[in-house]
Amino acid sequence: MGKPGRPRRELSSFAYLAVRRVLSLVLLALRTSGSKESEILVLRHELEILGRN
Repeated sequence: MGKPGRPRRELSSFAYLAVRRVLSLVLLALRTSGSKESEILVLRHELEILGRN
């Protein structure tokens, strides 16, 4: 059988990930289009640099 505290630990881990995902979606919805465009430019630049390596 499994360890006694394992289900509770798994549930708390899942709850943490779910709350984190919901908060990130809320923050994404509240961001301005300018900040989203800036992030896209930064990510494209990072991809370009990684593609060179």
